[in-house]
Amino acid sequence: MEIINFGRQVTPKRVYTLVKLVEHLGEVSRKEILDFLQPESLVSNQEASKNAFTTAILLELIQDIENNHKKIKIHPSLENTKELDGMDNFRQIVQQRMLGITENNEDNYLFNLVTSWYAVIDDNPIRLSKSDLVNKFNSEVFPHVENINLEEGQKFNDVKLNAWLIWAAFLGFGYLYKDKLIHTIYN
Repeated sequence: MEIINFGRQVTPKRVYTLVKLVEHLGEVSRKEILDFLQPESLVSNQEASKNAFTTAILLELIQDIENNHKKIKIHPSLENTKELDGMDNFRQIVQQRMLGITENNEDNYLFNLVTSWYAVIDDNPIRLSKSDLVNKFNSEVFPHVENINLEEGQKFNDVKLNAWLIWAAFLGFGYLYKDKLIHTIYN
């Protein structure tokens, strides 16, 4: 699972809201959570909430209740703690669970690969357009992939870049300015 595969549907604030709601309600049904986040009476498509839900499960922020997969609760590692009090604490939890991935079969490997590449890129990345940044990443990191400019041949694309920008800024790798990630070495 790659958090950046969901595009802009899964944001840190949406995941945090979901987790805080589960923490507040205790044991709650999946349907209830989805209805709180995206009420069917307002919008018929709950895809964004479902993707945020999947992300919260995979990041071990919430979990299914044993013997009842229709209900969820806060993950045991977060029970009876103040770790979820505020976005700064939430950021630290997510950093611990998302960063440092070095095996390509692990969750969020591509996120970590892009982040590492971006930190050491030779060109000043803020001068590159989004498409140039995507093409540069794909050609430098995956030079063996043919037809790199075709959407289906890309490991990284504009949708993933947009999501990566949001999560990289949230995790502390820089700040967003006009859809660019400005990291601290350029300050």
